[in-house]
Amino acid sequence: MRIVFFIGALTTGGAERQIALLADGLAQRGHNVIVATLYPGGQNWNWLQDRGFAKVESLYKKKYSSKLVTACQLIWSAFRLRSLLNREKVTVVYSALNLPNLIAWLAVSSMRSVNLIWGSRSSSTTKNWKDALSFHVCSYISFSVPLLIANSRAGLYFFETNGYRAKKHIIISNGIDTSRFKYDSEGRSSLRDEWNISQQEKLIGLVGRLDPMKDHKNFLHAAEIISKNRSDIRFVCVGDGKEKYRTELHLLSDELGLSNSVIWAGDRYDICNIYSALDIATSSSAYGEGFPNCVGEAMACSVSCVVTNVGDSAQIVEDNAIVIEPKNPGQLAGAWLQLVMLDVYQRKAIGDAARARIESNYSVESAVTATEEAMLRLFN
Repeated sequence: MRIVFFIGALTTGGAERQIALLADGLAQRGHNVIVATLYPGGQNWNWLQDRGFAKVESLYKKKYSSKLVTACQLIWSAFRLRSLLNREKVTVVYSALNLPNLIAWLAVSSMRSVNLIWGSRSSSTTKNWKDALSFHVCSYISFSVPLLIANSRAGLYFFETNGYRAKKHIIISNGIDTSRFKYDSEGRSSLRDEWNISQQEKLIGLVGRLDPMKDHKNFLHAAEIISKNRSDIRFVCVGDGKEKYRTELHLLSDELGLSNSVIWAGDRYDICNIYSALDIATSSSAYGEGFPNCVGEAMACSVSCVVTNVGDSAQIVEDNAIVIEPKNPGQLAGAWLQLVMLDVYQRKAIGDAARARIESNYSVESAVTATEEAMLRLFN
């Protein structure tokens, strides 16, 4: 097959990482694969270039600060993508996220030789007017799309209940790269030294962009409950977001008296070291998750987890983590204490079982195989 994956960018993010993994895996199986983006650059762009199996190509050389220029680029992007599809004689286009899905649909319209797949990666409403507009337009035109692939049950349910009627809907869970995500004792020691975390202290972390969906406020309020009685527990938030919301969270942390307890690490690329440095990983999301990669990655690194029952988190962890209700800092704090009270051997047993579950059920290989089979069925 001659395949183009299309997404806005290949920067840091769960959807971006999954597109990169699928493209790399299918290219290794002999398919001609290109990942097309609106703009070049990003962690996953560089990773694909270093791997050398799938090609990466951007429709534009850079994104301009001018909103007018950006709007013109978006309007013209469908024509540029169609030109790429014609030039490469592409047979399958797999797009991901709302705006790229709309652009891909416009690009392949009237191209009878091209099969279109839409990827849905969340289970929530949209964030801004561009996403909102493309989401609702895509709902209206979805009946003409041959296949919609959701990465979670929650995501598929959300799209179906919001009017999406693609000709076929299936679920293919995300794949976790267990060769990359695994416990690293040296990385643990190095990062805890950098953050001045002693071996006696417990470190609880949240890895994810600073976004209301991730509910860092819930995390901080639970941290306040813990910090009132325990001085041997520290917290870290890894990820970045819009300046206004970042400032709001930092101010809340100070108001709760957490200045010396919470580390704001920002965006980091040494993500395996981060998971390895944690004693407990947390997904405190309030809504919107489909398949949260941070949960699967932490489990692959043999870290004990506490997750809110949002998206498919409970299904992913099964009985290998503590599942709580969202927006309940008291319950979150209680779950943390429950794990903190375990000895190192008990937490290791939980972590080893968590990694085994990811290896058995959410491998990259299985995700690539399921995606390849779904694409091939489009030609039958």
